[in-house]
Amino acid sequence: MAEQLRPQPKYDAIVIIPYTSRIQGVARDKVIPERTANVTLSSYSAMTTEAARILYEDGAASHIIALGENTFGQGYPSTADRMKVQLVKKGVPKKAITSIGNLQDSDEQMDVLSRDLNYAFVAMDFHKGRVQQIQKRNNLEGNVQSAEHIIFDRLEQRHTDNPEKLKKIKTQLKRFTPIKLRGIETLVRTVNSLPSPLRKWGLDMFRKIRGGQTITDRQSLTSASKHLEVAQQAIREGKLKPGHITA
Repeated sequence: MAEQLRPQPKYDAIVIIPYTSRIQGVARDKVIPERTANVTLSSYSAMTTEAARILYEDGAASHIIALGENTFGQGYPSTADRMKVQLVKKGVPKKAITSIGNLQDSDEQMDVLSRDLNYAFVAMDFHKGRVQQIQKRNNLEGNVQSAEHIIFDRLEQRHTDNPEKLKKIKTQLKRFTPIKLRGIETLVRTVNSLPSPLRKWGLDMFRKIRGGQTITDRQSLTSASKHLEVAQQAIREGKLKPGHITA
C-alpha cells in the first residue's frame, strides 16, 4: 500500500503556549501520598500540547515549537522539556520539535519567535484574547486557536454516533477553567493593553503580589515557590517519593 501523503502545511510552525508545570503528588497544596515528586505539565499545558499534536497529525505544519517556563528554577525540567517528552511519547518525531525553555511569561515566549513565519498558536480559550494582543504587538503572522475546540473537534470526529457523550464532554471542557482564573486573566489582559511603561510596571507588580511564577493549573492556582515548598515538606515527612524534586 502506498504511503499516505500528508497535506500541504498551512503554517510554518505550530506554537504551543505554555501554562507552567506542576509537581506530581501536589494538588491545591494538598499531598496525594505515595506519588513520585516529578515535574509534570499542568493540566492546561498538557491540553495545549495535545491540541498541537492533533494539528501536527492533521498536517497543519511540519514543525512544533514548544515554549515554556522554568517554573521551579534552572535546576528542574522546564515546561518546554516536559512538552517535548509528551509529544514524543505520542509519536511526534524529535526532529519535528523545537523546545525553548526559560521564558517566564507570555511576552518573553512570543518575543523569541521569528517575524518571518506564519504560525498556528495553540492557547487555552480563556487566554486566547491576550495571546492575540501580544501577537499583534509583535507583528507575528498566523492565528490563535483554542486547545479546547481542537480537542473537541477531534472527539466529535470519533464519536459522532454518541451525541450524549459529546454533549457531556463539551460541558466539561467549558467548566475546565475556574471563574477565579477567568477573573485574573481579565485583569491581566486589561493591564497588558496599557502603553509600554505602564504595562511593564503593572505586570511586574501583579507577579510580585502573586508571589512570583504562578502554577496555572485547574487544581493548583498558587505560587511555584509555595507548590515546591509543600512537595519538599512532604518528601521530608515520607509522604512523597523523591523524583525531580528532593527534600
